[in-house]
Amino acid sequence: MNVDTGPGWDSGSVCTASIAVCVLLVLAGCSVPYGIGPSPSDDPSDCTLHHDLVEEADNYADPIETYQYDTMSSEARHVFVETREQGSYTTSNSSRNSQEFRYGDETSVYNVTYENEEYTLVTYTSEGCEFE
Repeated sequence: MNVDTGPGWDSGSVCTASIAVCVLLVLAGCSVPYGIGPSPSDDPSDCTLHHDLVEEADNYADPIETYQYDTMSSEARHVFVETREQGSYTTSNSSRNSQEFRYGDETSVYNVTYENEEYTLVTYTSEGCEFE
């Protein structure tokens, strides 16, 4: 089959140009801007779990749950103690993801009673990551 490609173009040139465009498109796909390719949540190790103790819970939603420290899982107790000692605690160790706490782009609020004192704990994660 003969295709009229216009003056100065033969079938071989069109084919070569088409291949070059395809190669460029494939290479461009390897360097897509953030947000178009896979999200960071595809790999839990890319997610950062944030924990903060806050004094004024008025700026946050109502607590999802109230926990007694003694009844929490070992992961949740570890996270709470670290947060209590430092005021905030951040980790990318997804094994610290406890059954008690949720992590997402929006903050989650919890009351934790520890040694007869009530603390307000806020959790969230890096953009695009979610753990429940």
